[in-house]
Amino acid sequence: MDSNNELGQLLIDFCSQNEIHQHIKENTRESSILDLVFTKPKNLIENYNISAPFSTSDHNMISFILNVKFHRELKSKEYTRSFNHKNTENLRKYISSINWKYILETKFTTNDKYNNITQNLVSALNYAIPLQTLNLIIKNSYPKKIKILQARKLAIHQSLRKNPINNNLKLQYRFISKELKKNIESYNEEKISQTINKGGNAIHKLIRQKFKLNNKIPNLISEDNKIHINIKDKCKLLANTFSKYFQLKEFDKNFTPRQTTREHLEDIEFDILTVENILENLPNKNSNSPDDIPYILLKSCSKILSPTITEIFRIILDNRTIPEIWRQSYIIPIFKKGEINDPANYRPISVTCTLCRVFERIISTQIINFLNKTKFFSDEQFGFLQYRSTTTNLLSMLDD
Repeated sequence: MDSNNELGQLLIDFCSQNEIHQHIKENTRESSILDLVFTKPKNLIENYNISAPFSTSDHNMISFILNVKFHRELKSKEYTRSFNHKNTENLRKYISSINWKYILETKFTTNDKYNNITQNLVSALNYAIPLQTLNLIIKNSYPKKIKILQARKLAIHQSLRKNPINNNLKLQYRFISKELKKNIESYNEEKISQTINKGGNAIHKLIRQKFKLNNKIPNLISEDNKIHINIKDKCKLLANTFSKYFQLKEFDKNFTPRQTTREHLEDIEFDILTVENILENLPNKNSNSPDDIPYILLKSCSKILSPTITEIFRIILDNRTIPEIWRQSYIIPIFKKGEINDPANYRPISVTCTLCRVFERIISTQIINFLNKTKFFSDEQFGFLQYRSTTTNLLSMLDD
């Protein structure tokens, strides 16, 4: 392959345009150069040598020294909160001691009132259930027998560091390590067995944990064929892509509501029992939220927090002003189909504040109940309505 060959010229042009250097100048098989080494930059390798073929190969062997330093990528620690029974009780006690009435009365704007509530909740969470590394939480959940074995292993390890040639200590360390591994495996198998016996969602949760997919966004290629590797660059590229699909609608400020003689919804009612019931039925998850208030906190302290949350919801609706943080959300890019490196093949999922979602649920439920009561929906309408899915549509059509 040379400049007289079309493919050869294409390769030469590519290397020239991209400043790629080809090092091998000697024959690697008989009188031909069939083995090539490309680098960018040129000094990436040094002292290359061509020697006799290896094993049964008829190609000469190429050896060289890599002129590069490899840096071990340190795995970032995962932090989470341990919502065990003891910690949750401490959280309830702390939140119960807060004067929520005073917190609401000392601030004047809706935004300040809401921020004051969430700041106190985050402080309570950090005090009662501080963030810990995931490994530490797992270790703390082990039974007493395993913890004793871990302590013994650590003690022997420390003694062995002081006296590394002690064969007796080496034997003890191997024995205790084997015993500890056996007990941890037995403990994990028992936990899996207990989870399977629970059935239902517990099994699905276990499967998701065991076969957790890599959620990292791969390298992305923009429209100008530029490869984006840095995480910040990928975020900017996805943000620009998603913004193309977002259209800011302008509403007519002089809009006049249509006059009708039909019954209309005067107000949305917020009562403590309704709010408490919704909080109690929230997912038992340490979910993310822009205001750092997870579902599990609201669920665990539903009885204590429901009066305060009801009050702030009432204030938000009466003042017709939502907290500023409710306008923020975490955007999660979800890959749909096609090329995984194309940002256009991702769809944004918006994760809003947990209390905002509770607020929306109460309003949407009351609006739908009102529309059902006034028979607003047609009997022929299916989809996006409770008990009126596309499946029930097919069944009703078959019955007819």
